[in-house]
Amino acid sequence: MLSFEFNKLRSDYVYITKLTRSYVYVVCNRDIEAYGFGETYTHLGHEIRKVPIDASVFSRFTKFNSMREFKEPRLATLNFYGDDIISIEIQKYNYIQGAFESPKTWRSTFDKAIPLIEKRIQYYINKGFSAYMNGETIFWVSNNIDEENKPYVNANAEGTLRIYKTKAIKLFRIGATSQKAMDKIRQIAKDSLERGVSETPEQMESDNLAENTSDGVIGADGVVVPILEAKMLAYVPNPQAPKDEQIIAYSPVLESKMVLSRGRMVNVNQEERMAYMLGSSTNPCYVNIDFIVNTAKTIGKLYGNEAMDFLNIPKVLEETGVVNFYNLSAQSRKYTPISRSPIDCIAWILGYIYRETDLKKLTELSKAFRQTMVGGFVRHSDINVTNSVFKKSGEKRVLKARTEEVNKVLSVLHNKSLETHYDRIKELSDSSQTFSLTANGINSSDFTSLQSDHLS
Repeated sequence: MLSFEFNKLRSDYVYITKLTRSYVYVVCNRDIEAYGFGETYTHLGHEIRKVPIDASVFSRFTKFNSMREFKEPRLATLNFYGDDIISIEIQKYNYIQGAFESPKTWRSTFDKAIPLIEKRIQYYINKGFSAYMNGETIFWVSNNIDEENKPYVNANAEGTLRIYKTKAIKLFRIGATSQKAMDKIRQIAKDSLERGVSETPEQMESDNLAENTSDGVIGADGVVVPILEAKMLAYVPNPQAPKDEQIIAYSPVLESKMVLSRGRMVNVNQEERMAYMLGSSTNPCYVNIDFIVNTAKTIGKLYGNEAMDFLNIPKVLEETGVVNFYNLSAQSRKYTPISRSPIDCIAWILGYIYRETDLKKLTELSKAFRQTMVGGFVRHSDINVTNSVFKKSGEKRVLKARTEEVNKVLSVLHNKSLETHYDRIKELSDSSQTFSLTANGINSSDFTSLQSDHLS
């Protein structure tokens, strides 16, 4: 996880002609000079540079902009954190003036927001908070360990998994305006002209950005930086010694999403709900095969096949009696548990997030974490043995045999995992020098350096 640094935020003003999942086509900068990097090509008669972007930047842009290609070069800002582009903002049409603002004077919302972000986060840092950056979000958490005012609740009995309260800023959302919001701006502009009232597009967009926000910073020019009240998971290897220096591995901010329910869209905090369910003793959670499939793909791509040893895929293949997970139905992958503690699996992912300092890799790890929280677990009450039987057209399986295998896995997890977990916690609390929990991706040789890195 990266500690947030103010001086790494910046906006480059450029003219662009196209965006793809891998590149943004840049013609020149705002001063009509060649842009500094990227391969040179020709597009729509213009000599352009293909500047690499992450696929997540493209998907965020297209969420709020219907056009991905422009006949004539369009003024935009490439918004950076360090050397990585985290969002792209195009100049909006001014419906009050009936024209685009002059290219020489236009400032993007993101650019205007940078000093506001710095001011607000510095305020919290001065109050004893620590600020972090994970590629899409800046978040800050309190370092207060006072038991009466602690900023977290324990998500399991041992206290190794916590749910922290946090405040966050989604950087890609700043300067992003949906098509629905643009229609609203057009209507406000029309109404303003009829009433003889002049209202700037920035003020209109600020109103839109401020919706559903519990807190926010408003600049003198009407720019709003929405600040979200949010929650996040954290793994603490040694909670039984709270006064000792602690390693705390934070997750990405837990997100909610809009889903269709009974004919209307509702906001569902699916990730947060799962966070509270992980430590349940009355209706425990188990890791499913989807977790193996999704995390193996991400961890293997980023760190190589050896990094996947924790998953022990050969053992899972032996337990389930299959050769290729991808040949299983989605139902079987979702509802079949495997012999892995869900706490250990979360700790394993958070261990990689904690150690990683590359923004692109952090973005990939954040996706893997979200996939885990949304689809990587199955609750005891949701397991139906007939769902867990590996059925596929042309594949003959014996129901009784599959039933026995699934029940065997459930028995091992339900009856023995608690005893094993307490033994592991005891080992951790006996001596920090023997810290060797493979599940969180940190070994004993890393322990001292990780502590100093985290506290510095």
